[in-house]
Amino acid sequence: MTLSNQRPLRILQVVGGMNRGGIETWLINVLRHIDRDRFQIDFLVHTTQPCAYDNEIRALGSRIIPCLHSNQPWLYARNFKQILRDYGPYDVVHAQLYLFSGLVLYLAHQEKVCTRIAHMHPLTDLHEKRFLRAIYQKIMTRLLSKYATHIIAPSKSSLKAFQAICNCLGKHNEILYNGIELSQFDREVDKRAVRQKFNLPVDQPIVIYVARFTAHKNHAQILRIADRMSKNGVNVYFVMVGSHGELLNTLKEKVAERNDMAMMVGVEDISELLKTADLFFLPSLEEGFGVVAIEAAAAGLPVVATDLPTIREACSPSHHPFMFPPNNDELACKNILSILENQELRKQLSADARKWANNFSIFSSIKQLAHLYENCTQ
Repeated sequence: MTLSNQRPLRILQVVGGMNRGGIETWLINVLRHIDRDRFQIDFLVHTTQPCAYDNEIRALGSRIIPCLHSNQPWLYARNFKQILRDYGPYDVVHAQLYLFSGLVLYLAHQEKVCTRIAHMHPLTDLHEKRFLRAIYQKIMTRLLSKYATHIIAPSKSSLKAFQAICNCLGKHNEILYNGIELSQFDREVDKRAVRQKFNLPVDQPIVIYVARFTAHKNHAQILRIADRMSKNGVNVYFVMVGSHGELLNTLKEKVAERNDMAMMVGVEDISELLKTADLFFLPSLEEGFGVVAIEAAAAGLPVVATDLPTIREACSPSHHPFMFPPNNDELACKNILSILENQELRKQLSADARKWANNFSIFSSIKQLAHLYENCTQ
């Protein structure tokens, strides 16, 4: 297909909702900086509830298009096809919904969308491995194998994991790292003033974690680590930052009972919070890449993280010795303290982190993505 020079290439991003999260923040950064005269991007979402990035998306000239009933395939299919007819034609449908992308791209094929991209973010399927889920996975991977024209993943490990459950032969397979807006982290901040602004202690080391409040992000380990350090008389303050998730209220209640921890919800700009902390702790049990580790690195924070292959890809090699097996509280504590108690080590890891983060600019991501979109629609 050859596009006319008189109109932009039209892309439909399919995502659950545009709240703050790794995928969503990457998408809004793409929209902010991509050439919108060349690429018109709309967002099909599975909710009518307002999301954090909706207003900005509209202000940038894109549309938020609800498509409901994702748990009712026949009704969803009717809605999806009608959206393509009413808002299209689209040159590309780019699905960000893991296995559910199989249905999305099958429907896009039925509506004669030529370029159908499945963006596989998770390393593994987070749902319980029950009989019906196994059937669902089999159906969706067959649909993806047949109807996706391109398979993209944010890391080598997540692409390899998906290839192990889905036949991707004969398709364009590509790794597209989630770049970040590095300029947000270049500025100097008054750490004392920022801590006072957020009611954080000015005289204690701060360990921070930024993630959705959901089970696989493993905030429970932070609570255990804090308990362990408190019992040993170690003076460390923990901060958990996020915007949404099914554990939000439960964690709020637990944190409210403590004096060594704070929880912040809906912070629009996390860069200054990261830059006022001393260390980033990443206990997640599942990540497609771990872009939050790149944000922490850009802020100059040493990172102590779960040793998952996808997170390892996101961390500077100098930080690999400080990674720990999932839920290994003893080693996690040891690694946190070894960095906090050694100023020279912390300084060296901070410098390494900043240098490493420069490999993951949002502009590199956009250049690669734009090249993909243009090449696959020729």
